[in-house]
Amino acid sequence: MNKKQEFTPGPWELEISDPNIFIRQKGVSAFPIAYVGRMHHEKEADANANLITTAVNACFAINKGNPLSAAEALMDMYKALKDLLDTFNRCEAGFPPEYEMRILVKEMAEIALAKVEGSVTTP
Repeated sequence: MNKKQEFTPGPWELEISDPNIFIRQKGVSAFPIAYVGRMHHEKEADANANLITTAVNACFAINKGNPLSAAEALMDMYKALKDLLDTFNRCEAGFPPEYEMRILVKEMAEIALAKVEGSVTTP
């Protein structure tokens, strides 16, 4: 039996209140979803809290109704994108010129993979 998980709706945001960082539902001043202590390792705590909210918000953006499914599928999506790009690179010489869409799809795959692999930063 597959029960639907209940999540605090996204997006989530950070609220710094020394010595802690509270993770809350954006625009809702209820109890925090979680907190990260920053008493002894402020930079690491800030990075961890940012990682949590960024990852959760990305999963909500992918699948608002079930962000856990999005999180669990990320590795499969990454592998599929890598395989797609590998296929394009192997077949590139064999594509006739009328397949202009392949260039766009290849560029989109390259940009997405570069972002995931950390070689391109988003503004």
